[in-house]
Amino acid sequence: TLYDIFFLTDELGYTVGSNGRIYSTFDGENTWDSIYSGVGEDLRSVSMVHSKNGIVVGGNTQPFPKGVILNRSSGGNSGVFFDFILNDIFND
Repeated sequence: TLYDIFFLTDELGYTVGSNGRIYSTFDGENTWDSIYSGVGEDLRSVSMVHSKNGIVVGGNTQPFPKGVILNRSSGGNSGVFFDFILNDIFND
């Protein structure tokens, strides 16, 4: 399942979804490339300032509440497109 889509231009866009899925397009939705997120949680929202700066948020409630925030600034490192800001369990 895909939950959000964000386009910077007519050609450049990103979408996020279940099980940590992130995809990008550089040709206006004709083809989509998978981007490794490093997480298994559902990613619910994506917003990009430009192609090298943006944020992805998400999380799951089962079997326990867990939030995820991923950031991209300058292109990531170690082959990972987005870096972790938060990947934590929330307790009441």
